[in-house]
Amino acid sequence: MKVLFLAKNIEYEGPIGIMYLSAILKQHGHETKLIETESGNLCEQIEHFSPDLIAYSVTTGLHKYYLKLNRKIKSKFKITSVFGGPHPTYFPEMIKEEGVDVICIGEGELAFAELADKMEKGEDITRIKNLWVKKNNKIFKNSVRPLIADLDAIPFADRELLYEFNPKFKSYPITFFLASRGCPYACPYCFNPTLAKLYKNKGWKIRRRSVDNLIEEIELVRRKQALQFIQFVDSIFITDEKWLEEFTEKYSKKIGIPFYCHVRANLVNWKVVKLLKKANCASVGMGIECGDDKIRNKVLRRNMSKKQIIDACKLIKKAGIRISSQNMFGLPGGSIESDIETIKLNIQCGVDYPVIMLWQPYPRTELAEYAIQNGYFDGDYERIDFSYYSNSVIKFKKGEKEKIENLQKLGAIAVEAPFLLPVILKLIKLPKNTFFDSIFRAWYSYCCETRITPHQLSFEEMIQKIRPLFGLHHIKGGKLDV
Repeated sequence: MKVLFLAKNIEYEGPIGIMYLSAILKQHGHETKLIETESGNLCEQIEHFSPDLIAYSVTTGLHKYYLKLNRKIKSKFKITSVFGGPHPTYFPEMIKEEGVDVICIGEGELAFAELADKMEKGEDITRIKNLWVKKNNKIFKNSVRPLIADLDAIPFADRELLYEFNPKFKSYPITFFLASRGCPYACPYCFNPTLAKLYKNKGWKIRRRSVDNLIEEIELVRRKQALQFIQFVDSIFITDEKWLEEFTEKYSKKIGIPFYCHVRANLVNWKVVKLLKKANCASVGMGIECGDDKIRNKVLRRNMSKKQIIDACKLIKKAGIRISSQNMFGLPGGSIESDIETIKLNIQCGVDYPVIMLWQPYPRTELAEYAIQNGYFDGDYERIDFSYYSNSVIKFKKGEKEKIENLQKLGAIAVEAPFLLPVILKLIKLPKNTFFDSIFRAWYSYCCETRITPHQLSFEEMIQKIRPLFGLHHIKGGKLDV
């Protein structure tokens, strides 16, 4: 079988979920290819590859784009379409949409491989676990299979798929790795509580790769790619101190490449920080989320004090590790005052770069249901933008929504230069504008490249990164053409 993955805006780090699917499909003897949807000759590329299956990994907000694209493709080619990822998992009703043949709910490797195997043999596909299948206007809804218990049994993410898409990826100095799946916490804004219910009694727990398996993959990639920096994209990297001890010992000896990982304030202690530092951790991501104690602990159920958060940051900074914090503005029940408190808490923590997002009521999450029940959101998920940096769909007091959206764009500057906060609080009263948006994106790009994932980029590479943020379209002979 030939399976074509379509993705919008493929970044250098690569779509790691798609790469795992491609790996297991190849293990089963199938052929895969990755194409960027924005490429000018998309239909020609599809016709040349002639796929049997076309697959999309879909998040809420971006689902509208993929559905429209899929309808256009299906009008020209006779191909079975498969949609997986967060949106179909939590909003399986999308199977009813025109052009959608199959959706995958939850973990997709085994289900996708079984689908390709059965299609190749001409067998019935309507009874495959994890899949909802539409056939002759009838929808077959199947339950999920148990989660994969042994992550070492899954083939390494297929980075050859990425290299084939663009050979330049081999020279890019950063890539992603996944050491575990799952999270022990039940934050209501996250997908984990809903996923835990979906997989109740079917292996829902943190599953972790062995240290040896993880290091083997990194060594393999290092032989093929010019790695200077690694990002571990686990929900939380430090949940198992014993595993972390083994990782530190082996990684520091065999790999030693600086890396980024996610931590959580209540799990941070001096032992953990020393292990991270010894392993050459350069930066961490940590959720602060909200500076207002009531919202953080009652609404978001983070269950941690400001002191815990500040103390954790002090330990991390003492070890010389940089901090990128995660924060949400525009929370249900929040206000411009609570978002200002979030800025102030980031300043107290000495955060190197605060990632500030506008909270989105993603379908089937507990906080989305809370927002609907309390009148903060009308329940129209189609209004959600694919980016959580663009705008909020939450109801606020008159005139407050625009201030919150403006503060989200300028908040990181206030954390960098606290003396500018009074000026910024005046600026956010202005109408929304593209200048604020450009400031946000430029500072985000700069900090990600130089602080959170520090590595050496050439001048041209840096310009290529930031040029779309200011409408800079071409580079010729070292000069910028607008």
